[in-house]
Amino acid sequence: PNILLFALAVVFYWILKKRFKSAIAFLVLIILFIMPVFLRNLIVAKDPLPLASQAGINFWIGNNRDADGRCVILPLYRRNLDGKFLARVGDDPWSDEIVWLVALYIAEKNTGRELKESEVNAYWVRQSLKEIFQNPSAWTKLFLKKVYYLLNKKEVSNNRDIEYHAEKISILRILAHFHLGLFLPIGLLGFFISFSNKKLRY
Repeated sequence: PNILLFALAVVFYWILKKRFKSAIAFLVLIILFIMPVFLRNLIVAKDPLPLASQAGINFWIGNNRDADGRCVILPLYRRNLDGKFLARVGDDPWSDEIVWLVALYIAEKNTGRELKESEVNAYWVRQSLKEIFQNPSAWTKLFLKKVYYLLNKKEVSNNRDIEYHAEKISILRILAHFHLGLFLPIGLLGFFISFSNKKLRY
């Protein structure tokens, strides 16, 4: 789903350049790729969800007041969840996923009713924006910290120790020299050069 942000930016750019046919054609292709998932969610789950529903909780995890730009910090753990709630969702295929459980539990507890996936997603987007606007200076510092982590040579790992595996696998040691901090400036340079050279845009 994240790539849609870049895809829509391309559509917007073509509209600004009055390349309406290209913008419409690209937008139609995007819709065609999304439509099967949207229809499935609408028919099976009775929920008009275009793609996935985890954007809201992930946005909150990365932008709440306790976020550090590196770690996943949840507001609760499984042991904190109500037994009746766990029994109700026990048959759900996602019931072993702690992030989904916590997101659903807190959203339903604070709204006082059972929620669809799209409603849970919307709840966490609202919570995230609320915390960002309550302390924009702290969020700006967090954002800059995440930019630093993004461009730093040392990659922030998910659930594996990258350096440990690099010691064991030679190809990983070689690939470690080619990181985003090296490629992004080159990519940005090419992006800006293309504005002054029409041939480079195609």
